[in-house]
Amino acid sequence: MMAVLQAGQGSMLLDLSQVEFLSSAGLRVLLVAANYADRHGGVIRVSGARPSVREVLVVSSFDDILTLID
Repeated sequence: MMAVLQAGQGSMLLDLSQVEFLSSAGLRVLLVAANYADRHGGVIRVSGARPSVREVLVVSSFDDILTLID
């Protein structure tokens, strides 16, 4: 993710449809990438999150720093 962002893309769309579990380590990766994108005028969009993964993102308030797309 960071390589894509640092290569000048600035924004990205992540397809999480195959992700069944999101740990605190995964949240940290998303946080670092979202902060980097924000500092460089970009945004991280997340699509296809399964209900259990979406719940983790919402409960941890990541829906405030990421754009969640159904």
